[in-house]
Amino acid sequence: TKDFESFININHTIHEIPAMVTQNKCLVQQISSLISWSDCYLVLKDPFYKQSADTARNIPEHKRIISSFEKRDSVEAENAVRAHLESTLDVLEKPKSIFD
Repeated sequence: TKDFESFININHTIHEIPAMVTQNKCLVQQISSLISWSDCYLVLKDPFYKQSADTARNIPEHKRIISSFEKRDSVEAENAVRAHLESTLDVLEKPKSIFD
């Protein structure tokens, strides 16, 4: 629906729940901090309004992570999370103007 506020809330949930399940307070705090930083990127640079859900790379990455959790496949979960992190870092490393 291109509702940016809902997108931000869903993004928080997707990234916070796995950390909260661990009941590791330090991890939860670190993830919350990273989410706050990523919100800045999302607001300033994410092509949210320029791309469709069909072309967004993070959607299939998140689905892969969730699927591995549902299957309780820790090896696949680790591989899926690593792939998502690498994909995210790849995007962040490419400098772009906020005016593009």
